[in-house]
Amino acid sequence: MPRPNLPTGIPAEVVKPITKPGYLIELGFSPTMRFSSRGPQNWAGFFWISSGFQFKGSMLMLPGGDPALTSRIIAEGAADRSCRVWMFYSDTATDANTLLLFSGYIDGAPDLIENITLSLYSTSAKGLYAPRRKITRENGFSVLTAPGLRIQFGASTIELKADR
Repeated sequence: MPRPNLPTGIPAEVVKPITKPGYLIELGFSPTMRFSSRGPQNWAGFFWISSGFQFKGSMLMLPGGDPALTSRIIAEGAADRSCRVWMFYSDTATDANTLLLFSGYIDGAPDLIENITLSLYSTSAKGLYAPRRKITRENGFSVLTAPGLRIQFGASTIELKADR
């Protein structure tokens, strides 16, 4: 069976080198930390320092680690820090070639020994669950509202009920 002819221009594109995306990573520590996987970058009015970060969808990985970032994670904690990741395909990030891939939160840092691994979630863990503590005088609440009151907490609605 004969092979079909390819449209003009495709044979030339097929032999070009495969391009891997570059990433810009913004971590919500104090002050905000900005990293680039393609060398130092000036983009969106900020300077992004070179790093070996790899974006894996629900994780950020930095092979070999980074002592400054590790000490920041230990001092400030990683959970519920904001995180944004942009992708670009050239040597330099510009507004025209940069795409926001992820905007969410760091859930935790399960690995800080040989590599830094940050697990990511699109919703802050603080907003995922309603509090599990009973509101009673024994737990330190002195002013109690009448049963039946509805309280909006994130995406949850809590209805206060009388103690039995």
